[in-house]
Amino acid sequence: MIHPDEIHAQDSVAARLRDRFPDAPAPLVIDAVANGFDRYVNARIRDFIELLVEREVTGKLQAPFTRAASGERLNGPAGWR
Repeated sequence: MIHPDEIHAQDSVAARLRDRFPDAPAPLVIDAVANGFDRYVNARIRDFIELLVEREVTGKLQAPFTRAASGERLNGPAGWR
C-alpha cells in the first residue's frame, strides 16, 4: 500500500500515461502504476518515486506498441509484475 500522501501522485501518473498511451487499456495502466508505487513502499527517500514509476511504466507501455508497429504479434503484457 502506498503512503496516503502519494495517492494524488499515483493518480496523476496514471492520468498522464493514459493520455500519452490512449490505446493502452486504462486498467492495465492503472495496475502498472499501482504496482510501481508498491515496489517503493519501503523506500526511505520518497522524493523521486513518482518520476521513477512514470519512467518504468512508460518503458513498459512503449515496448508493446513499438513491437506491434514492427509487425510482431503481441499476446499481452507478459512479465509486467
